Amino acid sequence: MICALTEIGRQVADGKLVLKHARAVKSAEEIHAFRVSLRTCEASVRSL
Repeated sequence: MICALTEIGRQVADGKLVLKHARAVKSAEEIHAFRVSLRTCEASVRSL
């Protein structure tokens, strides 16, 4: 795939660092989902 792209003049770069950063940044919606999940787990443990 990379060879095919370079053969037609496309530049290919390693995107690992960019993706790592993008995965580390969380949206407000993701943070809310984590908090809801945590509250659910805590409530389940308290009920034991």
